[in-house]
Amino acid sequence: MGACLICLGESPPDDSGGRYHRACLRQLFGVEYAPRIDLDLLHLSARIEPEIGKMSISGMQRKALMRLSKDRSCLQVAEKSSRYILKPQLETYSHVPENEHASMRIAALTGMQVPRLGLFHLADGSLAYVIQRYDRIRRKHRRKLHQEDFCQLAGRPAHERGQGTAGECAALVARYCGEPEIELRRLFQHLLVAYWIGNGDLHLKNLSLLRGEDGVYRLAPAYDLICTWVYGDKTPSLPLGIRNKDLRRHQWLDFGEQHARLPRADAAAILDAILGCTDAALALLRRSPMPEELRKSYTRLFKKRCRALA
Repeated sequence: MGACLICLGESPPDDSGGRYHRACLRQLFGVEYAPRIDLDLLHLSARIEPEIGKMSISGMQRKALMRLSKDRSCLQVAEKSSRYILKPQLETYSHVPENEHASMRIAALTGMQVPRLGLFHLADGSLAYVIQRYDRIRRKHRRKLHQEDFCQLAGRPAHERGQGTAGECAALVARYCGEPEIELRRLFQHLLVAYWIGNGDLHLKNLSLLRGEDGVYRLAPAYDLICTWVYGDKTPSLPLGIRNKDLRRHQWLDFGEQHARLPRADAAAILDAILGCTDAALALLRRSPMPEELRKSYTRLFKKRCRALA
């Protein structure tokens, strides 16, 4: 029996299918069983592609907006009133759903805010990544929270998403957030974790500010965290203004002082807290359903980054 495909925790699954914890399913869907997905990869792709123009979700991966059926027995493609986002397997890169799932679970280990998420089988048996939308509030009448990504905040066109810097992101947080000191700490942690796990795709559209019900802008929960290093992308994302691709501890501490308004000791404490999650993160990777070769590549990179940050 494998690990729960939602939390990847140590305790064995206890649902009827032997794949999930009932408590994890209840948090994600409000039921203690896994909703079925009646579409296979081929038919899901046919449903996604014609609707791409209607879907207000940024990013390059194929994504489908989903909702639970009225009886909560299955996940269905939704043109409106969506509650979930589903990402199927890609033809160009192998096992991206498993990669993103493990990466997001590692981020959660460090204390980062992440949405509820999990892996679920399509009708053909392939795994898809499902994430609950954090910009929807369920009250008597469901409403959407306003979100702007950093590309929009910087006034850049979408094709310039990869031209931003970490310093530019810190300046945007300082300018727009109601509690900049708190949110700059969160941004510093987010950037560190992205580097730690080898995410070279943290561009300006993969960071956003979310306006809460109180009207205050805060850093949105993490999304689109993937170890791109295992696919050959070995360039760190959102450069710190440093040429060296293998960033060292002192360079991160310098950035924390200069851009995140952090005393050096506080920046070091954040970094050390992340490194303190190393053993738990490695154990989580071992429990992930990603293929062995992919897991080995991820683990090699992970250990290398740990040495660089120590």
